Amino acid sequence: MKYFFAFLFIALLSFSACKDEYTTPEIDTDWTYFPIEENYWIVYRIDTIQKHEGFSDTQSSWEVREEIGNSFTDNAGRTAHWLNRYLRPVGSSQAWEEIIPQQAYTVRTATTAERISENRRFLVLAFPFSEAKSWWGNTYIDEEFYAEGDQFSDECSNVYFDKNWRYTLSNINEPAQLASLSFDSTVTVIQNDYYDLRDRVYSKEIYAKNVGLVYKEIEDLSLLSFTLPSLEESPWPNRANCGSTIIWRVLDYKK
Repeated sequence: MKYFFAFLFIALLSFSACKDEYTTPEIDTDWTYFPIEENYWIVYRIDTIQKHEGFSDTQSSWEVREEIGNSFTDNAGRTAHWLNRYLRPVGSSQAWEEIIPQQAYTVRTATTAERISENRRFLVLAFPFSEAKSWWGNTYIDEEFYAEGDQFSDECSNVYFDKNWRYTLSNINEPAQLASLSFDSTVTVIQNDYYDLRDRVYSKEIYAKNVGLVYKEIEDLSLLSFTLPSLEESPWPNRANCGSTIIWRVLDYKK
């Protein structure tokens, strides 16, 4: 279970260099996709399905509240904001105020929006927006790493990250409907979209104007087998017998 909490920091994971870049810009249309106002909050439901070779699939569901905290100056001299995370199982009656928060932090510069957790720095957005714009979102991750799942300690419960993920923007300022919530303007970031006969790694985030991250999906799946059928015979994700799928969906936010 302890590894699941560590994953939540990283998975949003979902997670910049001259002096001018470190200056927090004035708000414009693109920057409003990544709010940094103190006391702003957003609540998500996180559903995780884990496949384990030789075992039944396992599923867990959580709610997490993320709240922007006080500003401070980071070790690069930039204005940063604490990100307080409160986690509880779905269906829990425990008040958010009773939960001890975990902490990450965010930085918004003239050209990037960043999330930093457990000393891992993710460049989640790049400004200004343009179709097919791309960047190395995990460039500051020094080594490959795994965020482990919460049920088993076998290789199937890991979610894999490395620095060679090239993020791409699409669907800029497009409306979106997520459950009962409607958003007039969203942007999609495809962080990774890799597959072959044995492995599938896919990661996508959607941000809404004046709201922030509203949807995140991660697939890290494998087919552990001596024989590998064609993708036409057995497409992803149904062909997988090992790995994890994690989906974040916004439930509520500060209006």
